[in-house]
Amino acid sequence: MEIAEDGRIDEWEAPEFEQISENIQRVIAAGFEVLYAEAPPGIKKDRPAAGTAERRVQGLSTENDCKTIVPHSGRIASPSFTGEGVTRP
Repeated sequence: MEIAEDGRIDEWEAPEFEQISENIQRVIAAGFEVLYAEAPPGIKKDRPAAGTAERRVQGLSTENDCKTIVPHSGRIASPSFTGEGVTRP
């Protein structure tokens, strides 16, 4: 913090500054290695693995507990859609 306060690197601050600089350079180098490393076979590097490889049709999956929306005919729609009163089959 003292180095950043006055904007100068004094003689007694130089070793600590060099150590901090080396640590920052190592972190940046590691980040570049991760960014530009070759992906192992079978892994898509363009997008994160989010479980999207196994896509299922909704409604056919037994693990899906979502409600299924069933479209109804105009006979039971509201009057604003059919122009008539609501009737039940």
